[in-house]
Amino acid sequence: MIVPSLILIAIVALAMLEGVFEAFKDMIGIPDKWQLSHMARWSRGEGHFSRFLLYFTGPDSWRNKYRNRDPGQGPSFPGSTTWLVWLTDGWHLCKIAAIACSQLVSGLLFSLVYPGPAWQAVILAFLVLYAARSATFNPVYRLLHLNPFNMKSFLKSLFSNAWIGFAFFAALVIFGVFIGQFLNPFIDPSYSPETATTAFTYGDWVSVILPFVFILAYRAFLKWIRSEDKPEPAHDSPSELDYFEEN
Repeated sequence: MIVPSLILIAIVALAMLEGVFEAFKDMIGIPDKWQLSHMARWSRGEGHFSRFLLYFTGPDSWRNKYRNRDPGQGPSFPGSTTWLVWLTDGWHLCKIAAIACSQLVSGLLFSLVYPGPAWQAVILAFLVLYAARSATFNPVYRLLHLNPFNMKSFLKSLFSNAWIGFAFFAALVIFGVFIGQFLNPFIDPSYSPETATTAFTYGDWVSVILPFVFILAYRAFLKWIRSEDKPEPAHDSPSELDYFEEN
């Protein structure tokens, strides 16, 4: 067991380290500040380090996540615009490092009350917090770019998150099993807790069949939100451009 005083020292050290990463992130993320920073001065050299510093932290470093630094060509590599974006530029690297420090602090605080080993508490808290943040950040970030609001587009962005998709899938299975066990006393007059452990009841059949029904419905739902909307048919009425050309 780690001594609580050492945990407190680690918490303070991680909080200070988070401040360092936040400072670098703000400096990289604002071009005017970056131009006046030591990073900009060091990037004006001729060596490999200077070129890499300009590429990784410069004002156009956000383009690194795209193929040939062109947003129109899509991601530079699988995950470069989502969960591996921190490998593409300094701003995202500092951001993920600051978030990791914050989540490690939460894990260390959790370890003070967790009955098991401290390392288990840290890993558990880190994974739960990471999943919770990812489940909210990605859909909300995409929702802010949807104008006008479209429910199908929002659902597509929401369920494209692997954590949400897995959680919803697991919830459907658990809910189907729960309904079957809940209905046992109502659909089987001879049901009793004793016979439930020795015989396959009607409620058990419901618990087996209903999750499959939910999963099939879930697959149909995913197929619908991932399908492309058909374009609206063209109208015969003249456009504004035609009007101005004729007049």
